[in-house]
Amino acid sequence: MTTSPVPSASSTVAEPTALTAPQLEILKLAVAATEGHLRAFDTKAQITLAAFVLSLNPLWAIFHSGCSRGIDTRAAVALLVVIMITIVAYGAVVWPAAHRRSRGRPGAFFLPGTADAPVDPYLAELRSMDIGRTFAEEALKLADLRRGKSNRLKLALASTVLDYAVLFGLFISGSQCA
Repeated sequence: MTTSPVPSASSTVAEPTALTAPQLEILKLAVAATEGHLRAFDTKAQITLAAFVLSLNPLWAIFHSGCSRGIDTRAAVALLVVIMITIVAYGAVVWPAAHRRSRGRPGAFFLPGTADAPVDPYLAELRSMDIGRTFAEEALKLADLRRGKSNRLKLALASTVLDYAVLFGLFISGSQCA
């Protein structure tokens, strides 16, 4: 009668995740879909920022037309600060986010080094890595990036609404005139 030794907690090593072909395909699709969502957030932010900036010229003209002696400097500065905050908020959506590595392990997708780095160490690392675990880690990292971009886009859209509300409020109150 042979007994197999029970591994202690300190000697356990992560077992390779033996995924079936359909499971691995699902992970590949999850990575591809999340990358598509990230690009869509970037595109939405770029289009909305362009529309916001283009809408400012006629709105500024309407804002200015109600004053015969010009616009109060304090109102103009306050409005410009709110506008700049909105532009920066849209820039935060489009700006590339740092891709955090998990547990310091090299990844198959985001490589350190330069274009003239030797290929052989990367190929050796690629051959030795657990592909299922790598795809799962990548899907989780990309999902985290997607949540961040989504939150930043919502913040930028809320800032846009606030800009229009401030502009409307100043115009209605007449306090923008000098």
